[in-house]
Amino acid sequence: MITIEEKLNVFTKLVLGHVQQEFEKKYQEINRENDEKIEEHKTKLQERKERIVEDFISKGKIEKNKLISQANLDKKRKILNKKQEFIERIVDSLYKMAEAFCESPEYEGYLVRMLTEILPRFAHEKSVRVFINERDMKNHIELIVREAEKVGFDKEHIQLLKIQEEIVGGLTVYNDDMTLKVDSTIDAIIEENRHKIGQKLYEALKEAGDLNG
Repeated sequence: MITIEEKLNVFTKLVLGHVQQEFEKKYQEINRENDEKIEEHKTKLQERKERIVEDFISKGKIEKNKLISQANLDKKRKILNKKQEFIERIVDSLYKMAEAFCESPEYEGYLVRMLTEILPRFAHEKSVRVFINERDMKNHIELIVREAEKVGFDKEHIQLLKIQEEIVGGLTVYNDDMTLKVDSTIDAIIEENRHKIGQKLYEALKEAGDLNG
């Protein structure tokens, strides 16, 4: 006959066995869930890491391109500044040469050539206005009047006027009502050639490869 104590031991073993099974089952489920969560977290971390790396690479490329672009712009700006500096130096030299030329005996010949070319364009006009600088007003009035008379202008129809702006030399001719103008000042000729000087420098720099990139 089984005693109560033995029955309790059997019942206890059954209960403990059942609890042990439940515990093992629950433990495995918890481990499985934890493993899944850990793997999911690892995947998210890896994806985040990859996004961060890609983002850094992308930003690095953008920054690199920006620096290269800025460096190229700085290079071109320096070249253009240097080109402009060269142009100004050349133009300044031309003005100094022109100043010396206007003080030389050859300047009268230049005025004669200019008047010979310009005044015939005003042959149909009754009178002309010739603008010259103060130095030429003192030194070359008779020459200008003489050349105008050769074209057919009466002396009283030749107005010799002092030009308002500072010029090195040469002259500007207008008809009487100021609707027709021919600017043959040396200053105008130099300034008109400023573009040609710049173009020549551009071609020289391009040929040397300084404008590439």
